[in-house]
Amino acid sequence: MTDQDRREDFARNLGLMREKAEAYYRRALEAFDDGDMENAVLDISEAIYYDRGYADFYATRGLFYLQDLKYAEAEMDLSYAIRLSRRQWLAHYGLGVLAFQNGEYTDALTRFDLAAQYSTKRIEVWFYRAVAAWYAREDDKAKTYMETAISLMPDDDKRRKEAQTWLKEFGVKGALGAGASAGDDKDTKALKDKKSTGETKRVTAGRKK
Repeated sequence: MTDQDRREDFARNLGLMREKAEAYYRRALEAFDDGDMENAVLDISEAIYYDRGYADFYATRGLFYLQDLKYAEAEMDLSYAIRLSRRQWLAHYGLGVLAFQNGEYTDALTRFDLAAQYSTKRIEVWFYRAVAAWYAREDDKAKTYMETAISLMPDDDKRRKEAQTWLKEFGVKGALGAGASAGDDKDTKALKDKKSTGETKRVTAGRKK
């Protein structure tokens, strides 16, 4: 190790390299916005190298991994982010998405509840929270959460149409009766299949809306 390396290592351990870490973080978000996942992961990893104790960096890399379908790596980073800061909403959100994609809807709802508790204005949290509640058969909650998501959306938000479609879907499920499954209705099942490739499969890093 050179003298310069030792100096940087010492400064990093004292948390004095935050400015350099933030620069890499911003570069990572730009790469992500441009669809350049490889450089997004590389840059956020550099940010972590310069500041290993900042939960936001691990949460962001976890979301990148989740977007890139690297689920084991995603879970590791997201869980570590929560170890660093239990109020890290993005990490709870990411673990909720992971649980949702694994069909663990009750666990997903718990994670989205925590994400909403720590960040009350995130549209994607309320949207996913609503859909998870619906799959967990919490119909009233699903309706309330989706209405909240819509209330947070700007008038020109492209997600409004899909959110309204989900509200109609919640009504379809309620009309089936307590003993019926929404999957028993062919039109409802087709709509659910359509959703599996829509908003409920997309992940953001807390930057795009």
